Amino acid sequence: MTNATLDDVAAALEAELPGRVTRQVPVADLTTYRLGGPLAVCVRVSDRAELEALANVLAASARPPVLVVGRGSNLLVADSG
Repeated sequence: MTNATLDDVAAALEAELPGRVTRQVPVADLTTYRLGGPLAVCVRVSDRAELEALANVLAASARPPVLVVGRGSNLLVADSG
């Protein structure tokens, strides 16, 4: 996926879920092992409505790579992200 496409998806997510989308988030801040480089886009949802909004934006997009993570236990991510 090109950066332009990823930027478009991130912008759509930011419009739909204001305050829930961050870019270049260090994975180390989200895992119990405190390892890993930056995520291009991180979306944190807190309820079903936000999850549905996220799913709708992703379904209408160019299908960016998605990884759903719970609390980040037992997750190792490369320093490159």
